[in-house]
Amino acid sequence: MKIWPWSKFGELETRIKDLEEHFVIKRDAHGNPTQTLADIPVEQRSDMRKKLSTRGMSWPQKQKILEMTEGGRKIG
Repeated sequence: MKIWPWSKFGELETRIKDLEEHFVIKRDAHGNPTQTLADIPVEQRSDMRKKLSTRGMSWPQKQKILEMTEGGRKIG
């Protein structure tokens, strides 16, 4: 990413990358991290999200999930 030398965007990008390294996606058999969020491009992250399905649930169960996720807008 090309940025102006006087801006703080370069510093911000490295700080975000450091934060993403703390979110472990996969671990090996011994529990050591093998893949972090920083390893996955932003374009592919939407494929990782679980789709919310309320099919087969009773109304009280659906209501509880919809209230927790603000109508399905906040997943996770």
